[in-house]
Amino acid sequence: MTPYCSASVQVLGAAAAERKAEQVDRGFDGNLAAVAALSDAPANATTLADLLVTEFVEGNTPAIKVPIKYIGVRFVKPSTAEIKVQQFPCIFPHDLAVELWRLGEPYFRYFFLGDQDASSLWNHVEKTTWGSRILADFQGDRSKLIPITFYGDEIYTYKNSECGVVAVLAWATDYLTADRGPLERYFTIAGFAQYLECEHTWPDLSEELAKSFRALVSRDDWPWCQEGYKFSFSSVTGDLKWVKERFQMHDYNANEFCSYCNVVKRDLSGRLENTLSDFRTTAAHMQVRITHEDYIEATAPEDTFSFRFLAFATTVSFMIRFTASAASKALSFWLADEATAFASRPEATDLDKECAKCMVTYTAMLRMLDAEAAAEVQSSLWNDDA
Repeated sequence: MTPYCSASVQVLGAAAAERKAEQVDRGFDGNLAAVAALSDAPANATTLADLLVTEFVEGNTPAIKVPIKYIGVRFVKPSTAEIKVQQFPCIFPHDLAVELWRLGEPYFRYFFLGDQDASSLWNHVEKTTWGSRILADFQGDRSKLIPITFYGDEIYTYKNSECGVVAVLAWATDYLTADRGPLERYFTIAGFAQYLECEHTWPDLSEELAKSFRALVSRDDWPWCQEGYKFSFSSVTGDLKWVKERFQMHDYNANEFCSYCNVVKRDLSGRLENTLSDFRTTAAHMQVRITHEDYIEATAPEDTFSFRFLAFATTVSFMIRFTASAASKALSFWLADEATAFASRPEATDLDKECAKCMVTYTAMLRMLDAEAAAEVQSSLWNDDA
């Protein structure tokens, strides 16, 4: 560096430091206006303006500082097939909730309640098995009772021509923030490449997650509790395959596929009323409902699914919701009619109407495809006659 350049840098540095010291008195607007005085050095003016704007934005935008905690989780080392305990990073739900509350109640409500009135949801489900259990233990303001869901899924990633699968664990507010974009609705807990997973990975991880969820919903010493807010665990959502494998649900590909009743896809004795094809309310399988208590009594503790640390806690109501493809178009048409009637009730919620809209749209598409297929058949018949 030449003496001239070195001196120039020193002068500019001293000037910048002087302007920096003056920022306290002039404020953002004054500092930005003062930059315009550097008309003889537009490059320097641009740099200083960028610095001022960056400092202003960073100083006036809340920063989320959630601690990343490391827990011992067993993974497999592919090169040696050796299973080792790794320090695995997670952002636990209770830690994120504490940080959002620290930013202020408006931020807390924005991410967990949006602009929805939670009491309308609870009033809608209070007569259901899972809803009544939750509300039985809650006597506060229902508009501040936040339902949360645990979400799991598999994401296929590609590097050049190679495909890999990443397991993603997250959580979110159930129902109330469904209109939000994924990045504002789902809060990432952890993620890992599935080729590193062994039979111990999920049990190790789920036990720690259960502790966090249990603390979040059961403790009453959180700072938001003083303002009447409370979390409630309402569901597990995500990819059906992922949920089935992790929570050891009945195999939906099997003949006996339902965890809720004794319905089958094909009855060996030929009784239609035991099969999925009979969806009348008088069907035999509709008369059987396997309760949580029935399941516990009939199942050995070691055979219950690995999230039992959370699901069977007395302070938590637990429900697994999933949707499977319809076995036939006739069933789809029936579901669409039932959903339409359900959404037409005066007390129907926006969720009821959205579900009905999806079902009706799907069946309308099926009818269009049937009509096109019939037209093609008719056209081929005419061509054959010709």
